[in-house]
Amino acid sequence: MSNTNEIIPIQQIDEQHIKIEKRRKEIWNLFLQGFTQEQIAEKFKVSIKTISRDFKELKKESVQWMEALPKGEIQTYYRSIFETLERIIQELWKMYDDTEDNKLKITILNSIAQKRKHLVDVMNPKIMLELRAKIYDEIRDPYSYEDAMYRQRPKIDYGAL
Repeated sequence: MSNTNEIIPIQQIDEQHIKIEKRRKEIWNLFLQGFTQEQIAEKFKVSIKTISRDFKELKKESVQWMEALPKGEIQTYYRSIFETLERIIQELWKMYDDTEDNKLKITILNSIAQKRKHLVDVMNPKIMLELRAKIYDEIRDPYSYEDAMYRQRPKIDYGAL
């Protein structure tokens, strides 16, 4: 049984923090690849509770990242995605026009349809706002004093999106 008043060397705290941050980066990369929390916990040989706690921190970081963006930054980001997808679609149409292979033409048309769907998703601010609201709901501490007293979310300028 360890003493709760025990002094832990700063170097040990820093090493532990670095280890946790490294694990969270790896967790984020696995999440982006489509792994579930259960699969990630199994891969790291830790409990699902540990991974869930890491996800909660990653979500907080995501919200902080979004809120720290200067006005117009998210719009610039979306514009770059939109223009990149448009360029990809233009290249796909060139490939479509240049080929005689009907199977390849069908594959190219499917790819164009997928890219068009991505464009619709990117241009839909409702999806972005719903995602942001969901993140706030997931990370909000239901027992926090501020929440209990005010029951308000931060005001979001929807017109700026």
